[in-house]
Amino acid sequence: ARAIAAAGEEGIKRLSELFLRDDSEPRKHEILGALEEMRTPRAEGLFTRALFEDSRRSIREHAAEILCRMGSEGAASALERAVEKETDPEFKRILAERLAEARRRIARSE
Repeated sequence: ARAIAAAGEEGIKRLSELFLRDDSEPRKHEILGALEEMRTPRAEGLFTRALFEDSRRSIREHAAEILCRMGSEGAASALERAVEKETDPEFKRILAERLAEARRRIARSE
């Protein structure tokens, strides 16, 4: 995944496709990490999709952590929607913490 990430825009596209096709949890974590390292806003959609659509909590939590670190309005908005939608109280608390941290990052950057 890291080698593909080095391919720039085409790498983002290929990693996103691989993430959506591959069901391996460790590989999905690796792809999320590689996309985060690219530091591109273009990957925000995939992180949001993973947060809302993946059935595995570890993948969803990883995506939430990345969105938190992105510190963008779009990422914060995705986290806010996830908090509103989440039914598991423990995971809802984690998402709320990530949202609060994302908001702090946004405030510091202004």
